[in-house]
Amino acid sequence: MKDTARQTLSRQQLDELAPRYDGLFGHGDRGDWMRRRVQETLLKRFRPGDRILEFGCGTGTDAVMLAKSGVSVTATDISPAMAELTARKVRLEGVEALVRVAVVDAGRLENLGGHMFDGAFSNFNVLNYLDDLDGFSDRIGGLLRPGAPLICTLLNRVCLWEVLYFAATMKPVRAFRRMTRRNEELMAGQAPLALRLYRPGVFARKLSRDFAVRRITGYGLLLPPAGFAPPAGRWEWIFRLAERLEKNLSGFPFYSLCDHYVIELERKALP
Repeated sequence: MKDTARQTLSRQQLDELAPRYDGLFGHGDRGDWMRRRVQETLLKRFRPGDRILEFGCGTGTDAVMLAKSGVSVTATDISPAMAELTARKVRLEGVEALVRVAVVDAGRLENLGGHMFDGAFSNFNVLNYLDDLDGFSDRIGGLLRPGAPLICTLLNRVCLWEVLYFAATMKPVRAFRRMTRRNEELMAGQAPLALRLYRPGVFARKLSRDFAVRRITGYGLLLPPAGFAPPAGRWEWIFRLAERLEKNLSGFPFYSLCDHYVIELERKALP
């Protein structure tokens, strides 16, 4: 089957990013905090002995973490370079017996050959770049057993922090665009990959035929999104306070205003 333009661009972008990825993320920045929070969720929902599918594995950080907890992971990514770095990390961490790495596009899960899994997840924004979310819903539903968790992290349609920032800095046009066309603002200056942003309720409805919502958690209500945070240092105590406050607020329905959200779904029983 011939690659789509999205697949070709995604692969090229991620292959170029792969050598720098671990240096850009996961070293005390806000993304590192969000990853830790998502990993807490993964460890609560996935148990030792489970067979889990990850789509958009990047360099394998989450797959290795789960494998060290006894979870078997099929880690997939559209980028061969990312998959190679994941395989290298798996070997270095000594978890080859529990992690299988494959080059698979999240939009073509049928290439997994019909394997059944006890759960699946995607960290960060993989699903925001899919051409066909309805098709993804059909395919992922066929790969998960009844009751299996599906945990997805997505960029939100609106981020209140950004809107308030541009309003406070006397940039009302930018504030309005962040409310109405956040995807276009985030795509500016990047490769022309379509970025599709969904409110949590909209995303849940698109998967509602096969999945029920168990929980939604927002990230980035008080903490600034990527690109807005000043360097750590004298501001670090403010970020630490914001982190604690956000964690305490996670049980409240503020997720529609956050930079990212994590939606925990569960595969419905087969008819």
